[in-house]
Order: sequence, then structure tokens, then C-alpha cells
Amino acid sequence: MRHLLLFCLFAFSCVSHGQREEQEPEYFSEEQEPEYFSPINYVDKIWKDKALKVKAQNPGLDDLFLAFCEEYSSMNANNEDEEYLTTWMYEILKDGIQKKAAGQLRSKNDLLICEEINQWEVAKRKSNNDYGLDEGGVVYDVFANILSYNTGLNDGDWIDAFMLNRGNGHKLMIIIWSRIPDPALAVLPYDYSPATMMLRPDLEIYNQFQRIINETGAGTMWLDYFENNRVRFGMDCWNDQELNSKECCFRWDGTNLVDLTVKN
Repeated sequence: MRHLLLFCLFAFSCVSHGQREEQEPEYFSEEQEPEYFSPINYVDKIWKDKALKVKAQNPGLDDLFLAFCEEYSSMNANNEDEEYLTTWMYEILKDGIQKKAAGQLRSKNDLLICEEINQWEVAKRKSNNDYGLDEGGVVYDVFANILSYNTGLNDGDWIDAFMLNRGNGHKLMIIIWSRIPDPALAVLPYDYSPATMMLRPDLEIYNQFQRIINETGAGTMWLDYFENNRVRFGMDCWNDQELNSKECCFRWDGTNLVDLTVKN
């Protein structure tokens, strides 16, 4: 089990943030601006009302996730010098270099990793969800449809996204975005329709996760296991000032996540 793989932004200087500066919304006035602003909290409040356009035909997980990052890449309300995770992920995916690198994959144990912008390499999976990144970066498991940013450090943002193909031709993408030590957690499921090329919030699955979060006190969550139609998530839960690790498991029935179980 991958226990508490915490993700945070690693430093980079290649992103030209100024190119998107005129598009940045002002979420708070100076009088309203909180002491600390997490884009996770803000996205969790507004995402249900926003459908996202996907530009690619026959999209993969990277295309779906790119649409999310493009919409939410300017979540920087407090610090003009700080780049948020969605901004960085947008920059590394927008040119499609990962698609060219995917042509080098030869087996289901082959992964794509990116530790610097526009530098994708093929790596071997060491074990389930152990990608062997020493200094952090992005992992794209093309065969399993899993995209993660991970560092193993003790603070910052991290993100897991994965995709399941639905029996009606649609796709389900679930994004788990968390932050430590200022706890923030958002689980954001989307349904993709090939007819409209739109991602729309899947509120039925969202409500399942919200019930888990509320009942367990989960403050962090991550994708731990996905194989043979079983999906397992690790959670760190705070109850009465105590930290407990739990896991929740689902069965994938071809359309939805069902048969939920939660255990220590």
C-alpha cells in the first residue's frame, strides 16, 4: 500500500506564467482575501456548475485532465510568485509531448515520467503504485489510465487522476486533489460524452465520496490500487485529534463505482 505519498510542487523556472496573466480571474478583493487561499477549496465550491470542453478527438486521460488544468490553472490569488499544481500540469501537458513519448512504451510495466517540463522518459514500474521517482514529478501510466504528481515530501499539493471506460461509450475521470499541512481535499468526478466532447460533473459519484469523507473525517486521499475491476483508495482520517489510516474500496461494474466498503 502506498502510505501517505504526499505531493508538492517542485521548483521550476520554465513556465511562462505571464502569457496567461490577462486571463487570471480575481477571486477575492483585497478586503476579502483570506490569510491563506487554497485553490482546492475554491475549485471544490464551483466545479459542479462548470462543464469543460475537450479539444482532442478520441481523448485519452491526458486530454481530459488537460481540459481541467486549463480551466483551473490560474488559481493564484495570494502570491504572484507561486505556481499552483494545475498551472504546472497544464504547461507540461499542453504541447502533447507525452503522446510522442508513449510510442516508446513496449509493455504494461512501462510508464512515462516527467521530472522537468517537456522531458518525458520511459521507466519501469517497480511495484504497484511505486514509480521510483527520487525527486518528484509526473507519472503517466498510459495502460492503466492513471496520471499522478508525487514527491513523497511532507507538505504541498498532490494530485491523482484516473479514467474508466463506461459501457455506453462515455468515460469517467476522477481527480483527487489534496494538500498538506493546511488540509484541503477535493474529489472531482467527471463524465465525458464523445457526442458533445464535454466533461460534466458526475454528482452521483461525487456524493458517494463526500459521504465517505464526512463519515470518516478523511483529510487526505489517494488512489492506492486499481486492477481487476477493483478500485481502492487510501485515506488519512482525523477524528478527535487522532490520525487513523483507512481505505475505501469499490467494484467497477462497467458504468459506476458500486459495493463500497470502508475498513481500517
